[in-house]
Amino acid sequence: MVNTNISFDALRQEGDPLADAVIAEAFDSANGKKALFQYLSELKTNHLPEASPAGLSQLEAYMQEALSAPSEEEINEMKLGMSFMQAHTGEILAMLGLLSLPYCYAAAEGAKVLMYTKRLSYTPGKRLLETAEFVLSLCDPAAFSAEGCALAQIAKVRLIHAAVRYHHRQGNPNYYEMPVNQEDLLGTHLAFSLLVVRAFRKMQIPIDSHTANHYLKYWQWIGTRLGIQPDLLPANQLQASELERKIRKRQFHASEDGKKLTAELMQYIQASAPNAAYKTGAPYYSRYLMGDEVADMIGLPQNSLATGLLQANQVREAINAFFGSAADGSYEAALAQFKQQASRTAGFQSNQNAHNLNPSQA
Repeated sequence: MVNTNISFDALRQEGDPLADAVIAEAFDSANGKKALFQYLSELKTNHLPEASPAGLSQLEAYMQEALSAPSEEEINEMKLGMSFMQAHTGEILAMLGLLSLPYCYAAAEGAKVLMYTKRLSYTPGKRLLETAEFVLSLCDPAAFSAEGCALAQIAKVRLIHAAVRYHHRQGNPNYYEMPVNQEDLLGTHLAFSLLVVRAFRKMQIPIDSHTANHYLKYWQWIGTRLGIQPDLLPANQLQASELERKIRKRQFHASEDGKKLTAELMQYIQASAPNAAYKTGAPYYSRYLMGDEVADMIGLPQNSLATGLLQANQVREAINAFFGSAADGSYEAALAQFKQQASRTAGFQSNQNAHNLNPSQA
């Protein structure tokens, strides 16, 4: 049950103690960072390695928790949401670049931190593809088996967030709030869950309330594994909508950082687009999905395509052309299409299992 008495200001001072302890222990020791990178580069499935690097006791405790499989009861609760993701992987992946990530850039404080890390400001495609790999792992029918990689991917993403906090605080010791704090994590969670439900309905892709709530239930479980405090996470659409409204009102406003991040992301999407229509239309599809208020904040253009004249079927067909097809947007089809898209941009090689935990050097 979501906490109805949330102090959002207090959440902006809170990180993720478990993951933060792993990063602090590794990065503050002479050889710990290198040992951590090596360990994580070899972590390719949900199978718990036999031993952690010497001297990294926090990592061992963290990985034992992170790689623990969901219970049978939890799997049963998430089953319908997982099935929905598997059936609509293509559309969900397309939402990352067109909606979820740029929507987050309207949160000005969060965009400022992203620019500081220099991770997204120089390699927008890298971030998009890493995020897509993460979501693909969650869509995999074998996500939580020993041979799957969803638990490993979640564990790595959680440590990336902790590494950003570490680097930012090292460079800005008197910064007024915790970077990648609990409110930021909660807002990002909603961008990947609630906003996708809204986008499906806007594109007139069927999703009833029962299925939507189970999709959010799946993301609720994912959120706890990503280090979000459990009592903050919404269990249904009503709770999620109320949280999204409050966070948007508190954090969203126009910023140069948000506009730059959005422009670079759109440039990457257009460069890797499979056809001329998508190259031209991507920023307008994005505006259509998120609405004019937020689109204006992040500088999405309004011009010759006349966004207001776009129809749901036009956006839906464009997305199907990018990841899968209307006939088969399933996990298998989307995975094959993703691999093609990942190699479409010259000079970038997708690495499904490696994540750089040093954003300042990415």
